[in-house]
Amino acid sequence: MKYESNDRIRQVVVNACLALEEDRRKLEKERKSQGLIVNQFLSGLIAGIGSEEFVEKECELLGLSFCGVMFGIAVIGLDSGMDRYLKPNKPEDLELLLFSIKNVCNEVLGTTVMDDYQVCIVHYNHRINLLFNFAHEDLEKMKKDTEHISQTMVGLIDQYLKIQVRMGIGSFGKGFNHIAFSYEEAMIAAQLKDSTITENILFYDQVKYSGNSHQAFLKTIMDYITNNYDNVDLDLKIVAETVHISPSYVSTLFKRYTDVNFSDYVLRIRMEKAIELLIHTDYKVYEVAEKVGFINTQYFSVQFKRQTGLSPIEFRQQNRQ
Repeated sequence: MKYESNDRIRQVVVNACLALEEDRRKLEKERKSQGLIVNQFLSGLIAGIGSEEFVEKECELLGLSFCGVMFGIAVIGLDSGMDRYLKPNKPEDLELLLFSIKNVCNEVLGTTVMDDYQVCIVHYNHRINLLFNFAHEDLEKMKKDTEHISQTMVGLIDQYLKIQVRMGIGSFGKGFNHIAFSYEEAMIAAQLKDSTITENILFYDQVKYSGNSHQAFLKTIMDYITNNYDNVDLDLKIVAETVHISPSYVSTLFKRYTDVNFSDYVLRIRMEKAIELLIHTDYKVYEVAEKVGFINTQYFSVQFKRQTGLSPIEFRQQNRQ
């Protein structure tokens, strides 16, 4: 019988170990890739992308299944204690913090018994969000289970990361289309700035009849417009992205709480600033137009006359006499 040398045997073992390690890396890469694809799909649900039929097909392709038809969203809003993590002009710090928060959430979910519901963690819109799916339609039980999970996560995030977060929770509703609706409600609750509210778990139902939540958002939007009216690209989409809600919801806030729609409000602010410049400066009309966000001077003049009844030159002449 012929025996292999020790070196030959050792090399075979080493090669086998290297092959196993390579296979492990490939599997890990595939697992991470699958996780990114699933997160992208769930992010699309939160953003309201896709019909029911499209969502069902994607679930089948990705091997995803939901336990029921009732859905709700919870958003983790960063509150205080972030200075020790976040440095100016270092977005990677935020991503690292979100990764840490996600790990805490995974730990909670891994130790929680969920017989009639499931929870997906979704990294979307620079936040960690929780997608709740229920196998029943008992709203009180949904609220109780959601609050329990959320409270546990808030406590552990404080314990492990030494930061305080607020969980905003949207309404529960039937069908995939409700997910985006619930998300916007959860965002409002998570970002509500109200000194009278001290709870770190806040359901949208608790604030939806209060003007504070909506008007706080509206003030943020109006302040942004006031500070950025000179941006020629300023539009509904940009403003919506700034406050992390959909363009349609921004429009809804204006319709509900002001006497003008979004576009008319932006135009009003621009005209007010144009009037100031025409009266108090010697800028030429085309310069005034540029400074209030108009590329086309003729269009600016048309809009100005429509608002004031006078051309920019006529307005300046009458108000400087």
